[in-house]
Amino acid sequence: MTLNQLRYFMEIAGCLNYSKASANLFISQPALSRSLSSLEEEMGVSLLERDSHHVSLTPAGEEFYTALKQMSAQFDSLLNSVKNISRGYEGTITIGLGLGYYFPLEMERIIDSIITKNQKIIIEPIIKSQNELVSMLDQNKLDFIFASDFGFIKYINVVTCIVGSAKTGVMVKASHPLAENEELSLNDLQDEAFLFIGNESSLLPISWQDLCIRHGFAPKMKYYSDGSSQLYAFENNIGVFLVNENFHPLKSYNNVFIPITELSDSMHLLLYHPDSLSPCAKLLLNELNAKS
Repeated sequence: MTLNQLRYFMEIAGCLNYSKASANLFISQPALSRSLSSLEEEMGVSLLERDSHHVSLTPAGEEFYTALKQMSAQFDSLLNSVKNISRGYEGTITIGLGLGYYFPLEMERIIDSIITKNQKIIIEPIIKSQNELVSMLDQNKLDFIFASDFGFIKYINVVTCIVGSAKTGVMVKASHPLAENEELSLNDLQDEAFLFIGNESSLLPISWQDLCIRHGFAPKMKYYSDGSSQLYAFENNIGVFLVNENFHPLKSYNNVFIPITELSDSMHLLLYHPDSLSPCAKLLLNELNAKS
C-alpha cells in the first residue's frame, strides 16, 4: 500500500468519476484503475462499485474514505506545525469578547508582544454575546474567550487562566441619582433593575444574585435579545449595568462607573479547550506565563 494509492482512492471517492479523477491527478484512467484494483486486492475488500456509467462507494469504501479524510487533516495540521517551527509562527488567534467589552492594558501588552515577536500572526477579536461565544468555543470556532469571572464562573468545561483583575460595580447614566456616589452598597441598589442580554437560562453571575438575597432583596432582572435594546433601556434610565471597569460605554462622559463595596474585584480570564489549541494559539499562553 503506497501513499499514491491512497491519494488516488481519495480523489476517486471524492468525485465518484474516473475521468474527472484522472484529469485532477494528471494520470491516465487505465493507470488509475490499476492502482485502485491493486489497493483493493491488497486490502482484500471492494472499495468501489463501478460500471460504465456509475461509480459509488461500498460500505467498506465509505468507512475507509472517512478515516482517510480524518488522517489527512491530522497530517496537514502536523505538517503546518513543523513548518511554523522552522520558519516562524504564522496564522490567526481568535479571541472572543462579550458585547461592549474591550481588552484591558495588561492584555493589550501581551497581544503586542506576540505580534512583535511573530509578525505573521494576526490577533482577531470576535465580538458576540457570552452565550454565542461559549457555543463558538465548543465548536472550535474560537481559540479563547476573554471574560470576567462574574459572568462565566459557572462555565466549568474549559480551562481558565487569570490575566488580571478589575473593579466590579455598576454603570449608570450621569443623570442617574446614584451617579454622585464614589462607591455603593448592595442595599443602595435594591430598587434598581439590572439589564442583561439573553434570558433567565443565560450564563449569569449566580453568586452575585445569592449575595443580594443575603442582603435582604432579590435583584430585579431585565433581559433583552440584543445589545441595541439593552443600550436603549440604559440610555432611558430603565436600569443599570452590572459590569467591571473595562466596559466600552465607560468611555462616554455621560456614563459613570461606581464600584460596589461588597463585591470583590472580578478576575480577567482566558477560557479555552487545551486539546483544540493550535501551536499558534499556544503562543498566547506561553507569553502570559512569561509575564506572570
